Amino acid sequence: MARVGDVEITEGDLAALYEARSMPVGEEMRTALFRLAAQEALLVAMDADFGAQPDEDEVEQTYQALVSDLEARGMTAAQALGVPNAGLGMLRFNAKLVVIRADVTDHLLRSPEYLDALFANGLGVTTVCVKHVLLETEEEAEAVIERLEDGEDIGDVAEEVSLDTAERGDLGCRSASEFVTDFAIASMDAELGEPHGPVQSPFGWHVLVVSERTVLDRAVVEANPGQFVSTVDASDAWTTWFNDVLREAQVEVEPRFGTWTPTGISAPSDE
Repeated sequence: MARVGDVEITEGDLAALYEARSMPVGEEMRTALFRLAAQEALLVAMDADFGAQPDEDEVEQTYQALVSDLEARGMTAAQALGVPNAGLGMLRFNAKLVVIRADVTDHLLRSPEYLDALFANGLGVTTVCVKHVLLETEEEAEAVIERLEDGEDIGDVAEEVSLDTAERGDLGCRSASEFVTDFAIASMDAELGEPHGPVQSPFGWHVLVVSERTVLDRAVVEANPGQFVSTVDASDAWTTWFNDVLREAQVEVEPRFGTWTPTGISAPSDE
């Protein structure tokens, strides 16, 4: 049906995704064939880029967890996946894709290029200890700055006028990346121990005082990058790699089944 490098995808491979004696046709067949070819392309690129392949023990563990979840919910694979006649083979296919994604993302986040960019930005690897006062207007924020510069304690002022519910305005110590963008940047720019602002965010106007700012050791981040990179950023890294792989993939589809594109298999012209 298709070939990716030296790997052939056969009707048997497609049938293995479905319940016995069930085979998809038309657009459903092309979708399933595309998924099989795309996964093979990912495996080729994973080996080329990282010298790695998914651990089959991890695939089996992930698969068994998915099967247990189905059994607990009293559902079939077809019901859970929303694919007519889907069998446990498709569930195993998905388990392998989960492991591929996790492994590739880990390799991407550990790369020198990604770490360089992460530390250049700084937000995800810098811990800030910060208190703030949230006001409705810029003028109110300016008035708070004057009070702080006159020697009042930010905790006392926050208790009196802040719109935020944090006790005495204390947001604790956390990664700067956890804050909304403008506040996060301000927490990186503020002079330690000095009132900083006014800073506008979607929540209002902030006056903040940063008491401590610590940049993580690069070796610590490299050892477990997923702990310090947001879920969104990790997903973006995977998606970029995934899309690049499919754009560059060399996939040959038997003409009677359609034509490969990076987003799907198009129907034959005579269909």
